[in-house]
Amino acid sequence: MSIVRPLAAALVLSSVALAAAPLAEGQARRNWTLTTTAGKLGRVGVPSPSGDRTMYWFFAVTIENKTGAERPLNLFVRGIDDEQKKFHEGFYPEAAALAKGRLGGERMTLGERPKTIADGQKIEVLAILGPINPEADLVAVDVTGLAEPVVREKGKEFHEPRTLRFEFTRAGDEFLTTLDLVDAGSTAWVPLGERKQLPNAARPKRDN
Repeated sequence: MSIVRPLAAALVLSSVALAAAPLAEGQARRNWTLTTTAGKLGRVGVPSPSGDRTMYWFFAVTIENKTGAERPLNLFVRGIDDEQKKFHEGFYPEAAALAKGRLGGERMTLGERPKTIADGQKIEVLAILGPINPEADLVAVDVTGLAEPVVREKGKEFHEPRTLRFEFTRAGDEFLTTLDLVDAGSTAWVPLGERKQLPNAARPKRDN
């Protein structure tokens, strides 16, 4: 069963918001995509007073702007496991502290990231997803907001919402699921809805 359809409604809203966000003169007239490199996917457990642990995925990704202009940074991170259970990025400071301790280095979590990324700037992002199923054998992480959702081709403009999908598989001892780190097995752009041509009124002015 495809996991694109269950995500489409929420993520299309995010891409529409990006399309409507005002940019500096000239920036809205260029197709652009931020360069993205996935790091690690892992699990951390946050203990509770009762002695139980709440499990979270942490996802590390590097984002670099090589587009020639400042771009908006409005990331929406969401994942689904092989049981079709959905989880999304949230503000989980205890889990973030544990993940940063395992990964090392400075990484920006939700609430720490800037609203824009300058041309030539590279940032290390850490997304905390959860609570999750720690026994999942496969996880897909979708990151929306890495590309302009309005595509320009031959004088026409199209709203083309899409997400960058990272798929992960875990191979190892099932009793050590909280200890292993996982690399992305595959990465692909996935459409989130129907490609639609925009009316003339929605198009920005052309460059002179």
